[in-house]
Amino acid sequence: MKKGADCIRRTVLRMLTGLLIAGLGWAGFIAWRIARFGNEALVAEPEPAAAIVVLGAGVEGEEPSPIFEARLRHGVDLHQRGLAPFLILTGGFGTETQASEAEVGKSYALAAGVPESAILIETVSKTTLQNLKETDRLLDENDLGRDLILVSDPYHLLRATRMAKSLGLETVASATPSTQFRTWQTKVPFLARETYFVHHHVVFRQ
Repeated sequence: MKKGADCIRRTVLRMLTGLLIAGLGWAGFIAWRIARFGNEALVAEPEPAAAIVVLGAGVEGEEPSPIFEARLRHGVDLHQRGLAPFLILTGGFGTETQASEAEVGKSYALAAGVPESAILIETVSKTTLQNLKETDRLLDENDLGRDLILVSDPYHLLRATRMAKSLGLETVASATPSTQFRTWQTKVPFLARETYFVHHHVVFRQ
């Protein structure tokens, strides 16, 4: 009887070990895909589109966070190169005394010389998917095409483009050439986070 129980335990242990190894292997593959996609988005030269979308990334008082500033700088550069007539800035988290991400982004873009008539903002979203849903709404309200240049950090763009596709948006990823995630100490946690959220989106569509 004991021999049979030991055999069952060993079988279960082997199965669990196999599942763990398979899970780690799959997660590693997704992490590689995220990194590869981001690296490709760094060197890609986007074609002209209906709008450039800059995904929100936090503010510090009335100033964009370093991560958000890098995204804004790249989005403004693409606009000034004539790749799209409109710059869409996303991100909420505003209060009565605190400007939203999009409002801070608009101030940055105006100071950089982007005409106010070329800037569209939404101030209610709190997640990447909400950023894109609100972008979809702005496109409909302003009768714009659905082909977009999507600006974010390299490792964020695989998930963001997948979410955009699920909404029927046609996007080309353009990664920020500068990023706060330069060392492995900063890259690995961000990559692990994105690997989790890619799976979360696939399973829960969020």
